[in-house]
Amino acid sequence: NAYDACDLFAMMSESESFGMVFCEAWARKKPVIGNRNCGAVATLIDDGTDGLLCADDEELTAAIVQLLEDQQYAARLGKSGYTKVIERYTWNNVAEHVLACYKEFSSH
Repeated sequence: NAYDACDLFAMMSESESFGMVFCEAWARKKPVIGNRNCGAVATLIDDGTDGLLCADDEELTAAIVQLLEDQQYAARLGKSGYTKVIERYTWNNVAEHVLACYKEFSSH
């Protein structure tokens, strides 16, 4: 319900192993903002394509204002993130990828 109620999702964590919360927000078609200095987050979010990456409070403030003022851009980021989740991070996709890895390793 919290994702449905928000206009955007921002988390500036400096230490994430993956960033599942971004996938959860994308699953609700929300634009996301993450920390450019967190390797896992910077790898997950394609800056300007499915979310925004910021390095400090000033950039974060500007990104929030941009997304709140430009709802079409925010919606485009949210939809792009949703597509990423559907294509890469559903349980079926993850399971298929893991199975393919097991098959590859077992054949060696």
